[in-house]
Amino acid sequence: MTKSRGMWQRSYLRKYGLEMTKQEGACVKAACCRFCKYYGRQISLSNYKRGPRKINQFYTVPFRTDLIAKHLEGQHTDKWAEYVALSPGEQDMFFDSVQPCTNTMYHYMDMEGDEINLVVSTEIVDVIIGEMLFHPEDELDAVDDDDLAGIGDHNRNIEKLRRNALQLFKLNENKDGYTVSIKRVMRFKFAIQHVSCGLSFRQVAMTIEQTKNTCKIAKLDGLNDTIVGQYVRILVGHTLQVMNNILASDDVWAFAISFYGS
Repeated sequence: MTKSRGMWQRSYLRKYGLEMTKQEGACVKAACCRFCKYYGRQISLSNYKRGPRKINQFYTVPFRTDLIAKHLEGQHTDKWAEYVALSPGEQDMFFDSVQPCTNTMYHYMDMEGDEINLVVSTEIVDVIIGEMLFHPEDELDAVDDDDLAGIGDHNRNIEKLRRNALQLFKLNENKDGYTVSIKRVMRFKFAIQHVSCGLSFRQVAMTIEQTKNTCKIAKLDGLNDTIVGQYVRILVGHTLQVMNNILASDDVWAFAISFYGS
């Protein structure tokens, strides 16, 4: 092994997108991956039992370029491919206008969480959610007149509103119960938490839209008061289903419930 093998080379700054973090005189002792620092790790959760690590990757002497390349190709696949296709001058400016990911809300939120799948009985959806708790007058207040254009019959208006309200409930193939799949878990949780604070559906949609714009979180995009209402119906249906499952259990001999409505 030659004396220079594994020692720091200045070309690593550009070649591998590294940043020096510890230096003794002219000798560099440690370096950090700037892709980790500015973009975070890109790992598909479907291939891992645990979520992606959020700490930056550091390297110390000896600097193993094979391990550095493996890290970049495996945990920064898209950004690394974008980086290597650039000219040297463009590579030098690649990180200039980017905030370190630890300075953004994105770093502290579950942006890639698994979707939520819920099963609710037919009776709960059709009778309780779709009839007893469905108030057409409230829905009409939230719908623009243009959305009802061409539908003159009152009953058809009501049926359309009911379908919109229950849009996320999908009837199972065997016609027994409904399944709900929520793919944007963080947006769903944000909406429910804001509703629990007493905000109206429209206020919730506006507040989350402002959060999206301020914090640059694209996955909060597309929320409106209609979707918030759908989310609340899902929560109500799921809660009723859980209560039904508890009461149907042979192991339960007593049940008590209280509501807080201040």
